[in-house]
Amino acid sequence: MADPNALSHWRRTKKLMLVTFGAWGVLSIGMPFLVPLLNLLNVPNLDVPLGFFMSTQGAPIAFLFLTSLFARGKTASTGIISAPADNRDDDGAAAQ
Repeated sequence: MADPNALSHWRRTKKLMLVTFGAWGVLSIGMPFLVPLLNLLNVPNLDVPLGFFMSTQGAPIAFLFLTSLFARGKTASTGIISAPADNRDDDGAAAQ
């Protein structure tokens, strides 16, 4: 019989991954469809079309944001902030 905690962990991980991939898909597929509409507006002080600006600046920022949300959600679901330190000397013997 599988460990219920392990099954719960992987169920939460799968859900988090699917939500993150869904948001990534919307950003990477949906945003290019909006570019012609957004190009009708210009970014003030830069004289750059808004669609071009959003695709070159906004998309990478959004992907970094999604990655950080995934990492934060994964940390919250496991309850582990960092890996435990290894208490071994240079020669591999356990430290006293």
